[in-house]
Amino acid sequence: MRTFVLTLLLFVFGIAQGQQLELKGTSYGAVTSAMYKEAKLKVAVTPQEFHELTLAYPELKIFFANRMDYQDCMLGYGSVVRWELTEEEKRNLRNFVKRNGGKMPIYRPLKSVSPSPISPAPEAEAKTTEVEKVEQEKVVLLETVESATPPINTPVRQIETEEELPQPLNKRSSREVLVTPPMKYESGRLTMNGEDLPFREAKALSRVSDSDAFRHFRRAGILRGWNFLWGYTSAAAMWIGTVDADPASTVVGAAFTGVVIAREKLRNQAIEEAVFEYNSVLPGNE
Repeated sequence: MRTFVLTLLLFVFGIAQGQQLELKGTSYGAVTSAMYKEAKLKVAVTPQEFHELTLAYPELKIFFANRMDYQDCMLGYGSVVRWELTEEEKRNLRNFVKRNGGKMPIYRPLKSVSPSPISPAPEAEAKTTEVEKVEQEKVVLLETVESATPPINTPVRQIETEEELPQPLNKRSSREVLVTPPMKYESGRLTMNGEDLPFREAKALSRVSDSDAFRHFRRAGILRGWNFLWGYTSAAAMWIGTVDADPASTVVGAAFTGVVIAREKLRNQAIEEAVFEYNSVLPGNE
């Protein structure tokens, strides 16, 4: 049992150390979830660096560990970009625009400098002038014919009231209709309108309202699932240490207990971030 626990520890920490987000010899962060293909940036990056990271890791969803780094990077795009945005760039920019307003940047590639036109010969200029005169005569003739033709009465109905205006296609969209009160998370308790809110219901509401809030709720759920596994392993190791009088197993069990406590703190932080993100997109939220 002791060998199994130590091997499991080495395996887990070995994988965690190997999942680094690197580009050109620089480490920008780490892959936080191999199952859901997510990574988190731990340093500030420019829009160009973020673009290169999305090209180097097209299968990953890349998030920012620091909210200010995320804001500075998204603001750095401006209104015009000189490269085609990747899907991951579009996802981050859409979320930023949804929270802070504004518009998506427009792709405008740099125009190549064209060579100066060669001046035409005098004979070519004379021919061009004659052609222009003929075209002008055609335009004058067409305008005369059009003015002589009586107007055709078309069945156009004028709209007098706003009720007659066409209604938007997304009038019944769930994102507009579903408006819930803000969530609260205090002392490990999720509430809404002063009543307890089950974790599953909060996660389901965040799926409809905001993708970032749902991501944090999902991370909290994953942490709790693994914490059960670490807790069972810790209890088994300490039980073996007590029965076999093996101090090493007892130490390993205590270490796993410390890991569970630390991960529970991370879970609480994830729920707090999820609640903050959920409340930030509610109508009327300041």
